[in-house]
Amino acid sequence: KEVFQQKCAVCHKIGGGRLIGPDLAGLSERRTEAWLLKFIKSSQGMVNSGDAVAKGLLDEFKVIMPDQDLSDEQIRGLLAFIKAQSGSAA
Repeated sequence: KEVFQQKCAVCHKIGGGRLIGPDLAGLSERRTEAWLLKFIKSSQGMVNSGDAVAKGLLDEFKVIMPDQDLSDEQIRGLLAFIKAQSGSAA
């Protein structure tokens, strides 16, 4: 919860619609953990590598998500929090 509030809440909601970035409700159903680990660490690197999903997100939201200096363990905890908060909004 703390990581979400510090790193994500300014741009993302979990349920309740878009903010600056996409609504994260149901995120684990839309993306694999491996993809999310890479994207959260370096979204721009994924765009530059030609990842179609990353490029599509940039095209849709017109904002580059800042790279997050988080360990895999922290990201997995963040993803677990998002999944738990998604509830029926997914």
